[in-house]
Amino acid sequence: MKRFIILLSVTVITLAFCAILSADGYRGLNSRAAGLGGAYVALGEGSLGAYYNPACLAGQKSFDLTIGITAKLDNYINNDMVDDFNDLSDLLKSNNPLTAANDYARALVLFNKIQNQVNPAPYLVNIEPDVAFGLRFANFGLYAASTNYVQGSAYLDTVALNTITNDIHAGTSYIAGVGIAVGEIGIGAGFNLGKLSEPLKCLDLGLNLKGIGGTSKNIRKSIDKNLDDFAKDDLEVDDIQMDNIEFSADLGLRYTSKDGKFIVGLSAKNLTSPKIDSSSETNGGIVKIKPSARIGICWKPFERITFVADADIIKNKTTISGIRNDGVYYANDIESQKAGIGLELRPFNWKRFDLPFRFGYQFSSSPSNSNDMITAGIGLKFLFIKIDVAAGIQDGMKYEEREKFINSNISLFW
Repeated sequence: MKRFIILLSVTVITLAFCAILSADGYRGLNSRAAGLGGAYVALGEGSLGAYYNPACLAGQKSFDLTIGITAKLDNYINNDMVDDFNDLSDLLKSNNPLTAANDYARALVLFNKIQNQVNPAPYLVNIEPDVAFGLRFANFGLYAASTNYVQGSAYLDTVALNTITNDIHAGTSYIAGVGIAVGEIGIGAGFNLGKLSEPLKCLDLGLNLKGIGGTSKNIRKSIDKNLDDFAKDDLEVDDIQMDNIEFSADLGLRYTSKDGKFIVGLSAKNLTSPKIDSSSETNGGIVKIKPSARIGICWKPFERITFVADADIIKNKTTISGIRNDGVYYANDIESQKAGIGLELRPFNWKRFDLPFRFGYQFSSSPSNSNDMITAGIGLKFLFIKIDVAAGIQDGMKYEEREKFINSNISLFW
């Protein structure tokens, strides 16, 4: 059974090379946002703020450049599952005829135990590596967002064990993998509506125009032979390329109170429902990126304290596929509707030095994707350089099964 784990790893690694660029909903590309539970639609400062809400570009001054990297891991392969695989593998290597009957019974028990852990899981491994770049000059911004999905799943059917050859023939069992890569490059601008009418001075309007492109790959292999031979099967994937490019737009609105302490933001992304069509490629597929909308608030009761909260207005369909309990491969069935809250403390908020501490919590109101996350972050600003780091871990479950992420940004500004 070690071969099974090796092959699943090969599948995920293969698909990782497919995952070049991607965009889906509101991702934690900005370390400040990630540390605040993903709540950034109202706050939205900096060059990457345009990704969350282009209206946040309005009123900003000077220049800043930001580069960010995020790595997220979510898996259902826990220590118990690995131990069971190893024990089953050791039994298959045994050639003692005196213990054959007991070995056969133990092997069936172990396989059924593994089956009960693998089949109910929506996936075994989910990896999401992201990269972001932002450039802002005054109220104009340019950004490139790269968010990726690589997922490995499995389904184990009934098993037939040959006690003479110690071979496993796993019926209609199979493993499956999906890699989705969709990238966006956007040019945005934010304007204060007070230039049109004095009563509208409290409102900012922003627009992103962007190009979206990427690729989608699916792999599925049946386990219908001796597992020792299974790992020799080819996993065919075409050369990675940008299959198509479509244009879309994001729209943002922001209200700021007269004293500047209370802000409400509203943002809508991917208004034209762009899609990635890789159906002409080997193991390719079609991914439709549906519109998403989010509302957020920001409250600054004191100069060094900021509270934020965001919530998705509509449910989003996730682009990642998976396997049902009955072994049916499906796509875009998992709904995601998230909300987040955050607190930022800035005890040293000076002009050329700052050391903010951030805490957040992100939760989902959709039962099909209820990954609640505890988040935290810290920043350091010194002279013209700013470094931000954030991390998060899923609330509940065993540690090895929890979703985890780490995010880092480095910025130059003046």
